Amino acid sequence: MQTRRLGRTGLTVAEIGLGTEYLLDSPAEVVADVVQTAVRAAHSACYIDLLYNHDAFLERFVPAVAPVREQAILGVHWGCGETGGRLVNVRDQKVCRRFFDNVIACPEIGYADVALLMMVDSLVEYRDWVPQALDALSDYRRRGLARHLGISTHVPEVGMAAVESGDFDVIMYPVNVSTRFVPGTDSLYRACAEHDVALVAMKPYGGGRLLSRNTALSLHMVQSGGESLSMKKVATPKPMQLIDYVLAQPGVSTVVPGVRSTKHLGDALAYVDAPAAKRSHAVLLETIRPHADGECVYCNHCQPCRAGIDIAKVTRLYEQAIAAQNPNRQRRAYERLDTPGSACIECGDCASRCPYHVDAPENMRAAASFFGS
Repeated sequence: MQTRRLGRTGLTVAEIGLGTEYLLDSPAEVVADVVQTAVRAAHSACYIDLLYNHDAFLERFVPAVAPVREQAILGVHWGCGETGGRLVNVRDQKVCRRFFDNVIACPEIGYADVALLMMVDSLVEYRDWVPQALDALSDYRRRGLARHLGISTHVPEVGMAAVESGDFDVIMYPVNVSTRFVPGTDSLYRACAEHDVALVAMKPYGGGRLLSRNTALSLHMVQSGGESLSMKKVATPKPMQLIDYVLAQPGVSTVVPGVRSTKHLGDALAYVDAPAAKRSHAVLLETIRPHADGECVYCNHCQPCRAGIDIAKVTRLYEQAIAAQNPNRQRRAYERLDTPGSACIECGDCASRCPYHVDAPENMRAAASFFGS
């Protein structure tokens, strides 16, 4: 696996690391298998984001990471706690300290390679809470227990303030194919590169939403960064394509996909040995985009069709075909349809039922013209 600099920390990390959020309820053997497989695959320092720092999870995580601790770059969150088994933001510095100590007091761990101020998602909080947290962490830094400082945020303005402050070595921020539509994210990525602040890319799959079979997607701001988005997805991407997009962005040092199993981890690691053409994210730029009124999301609210046309399928094949360099696959699928788009009688029933105001008869005409039927 290729490696990159973790910004100005002087550390080297593998391009693909590990997020542990989805391992919370996994058995100990699964946690161990995932963690150790990730580190072995890295062949060097694997960045591991340890989000949960309470006893119940540490009982499974610590034995998992202990044999490979020296090959792991461990990010530990300051401001993360737990209530009734649920992850919560903590802003009381004494409570932050207690949960942080839960981790570094484990002899098998000993210190945080990166201490991350957790989920600072407003400029007010950045101004009011961050200085307190930095002051509380100063003793840990002096003793080598928090070797580098980072901050996690989902808001580009907060990320930019953190980069420009000079206080942080690492920024953890959502980076995926949807974030390019959020104002300020591109500027943040470039600022990280220019200031040599490592960008640890979380949410490469948009919290899993980008991998779903759904064609109409709603991404929360923690999945897309900065603001919620309504997206349209013509085709379902592969994890390796989404990772390829992330690693192509300026400033990114490592991507930390969250996985539930070694299978999920393997889907991400497939990027490493895949031919460049197979893992290329280029097609994603055409097939994943913001949804606009008047665009079909293939929901089938338009059915039934008097002429027997599968309107959503015809529309999808047409849109995939015009986005493809070689549309032969879509053409063959269209030719196998029981009823082609040219059978449309333009009764208008479909358009009247569509909640997205799609001109379905026009789509049928366009498909018939493109496919020649």
